[in-house]
Amino acid sequence: MIVGMLPTYKEGMLALDAINSLLPICDSILVFEGPISGAPVHGLETDFKSISKIPKVVVKHGEWKSEIHKRNSMLDFTRRYKSPIWGVFLDADEVFLWSQYIPSYIEACNAQAPDNQENVSAPILRVEIDGSVQTLTRIVRLDLLERHVLSMSQWKFIGQEAIATLPAIPSERSPNQGEPHIFHRAFLRPKARGDFRLYEREIKDFETLEKAERERLGLTNLPSGAIPIQKDGVFVPIGQQGLPDDPYGILRR
Repeated sequence: MIVGMLPTYKEGMLALDAINSLLPICDSILVFEGPISGAPVHGLETDFKSISKIPKVVVKHGEWKSEIHKRNSMLDFTRRYKSPIWGVFLDADEVFLWSQYIPSYIEACNAQAPDNQENVSAPILRVEIDGSVQTLTRIVRLDLLERHVLSMSQWKFIGQEAIATLPAIPSERSPNQGEPHIFHRAFLRPKARGDFRLYEREIKDFETLEKAERERLGLTNLPSGAIPIQKDGVFVPIGQQGLPDDPYGILRR
């Protein structure tokens, strides 16, 4: 089962575009519409009437303390679905292009997992308006995900003590024709909404969580930003050693 995960708030037609880009492959699309604490009241109301008769689109309205609470509320909603469940995460100012090929992409990623290990994520490319590209974690096994720790960059998986840290990684290549990828359309948002940057809050929260995790692992001598990662069974600072050959390996069971 593939479930679209789409948090929104006064995104106008951008939210509808995001939903429509997921329709070809999702068995269900969860849309949680509403603000988090501190969000501006500016924005464009989304008219969900055009999708109200599509059974697989579920729209929930509410208010949440933070983005983490909102995303974890969405994750809790998916517990009613039968495993295995793959989640495709999208923000309201993004669209998924060539999404019809996501199922075969997931199948290929699963086939490449080491023996006796279960793949729980598939990396995906996102393109910005200036042509820059990042690799993101946006396709995830929801039934194996315990909770969001920090938005979309830190995850706690069931049965794993370590918190997986997977921030956006700059990519030197652009996606090919026919390759599933995300196009980021933040430039189309109203300026008043664009000035409200969730990622700036996330950076501060990330630094706090990173410090706590380094202390827990006894890596207090590492500078901020030298995130410890597991490589060959040993924690090494990413800032000194660079990315491991398989930065997604820590997510495999």
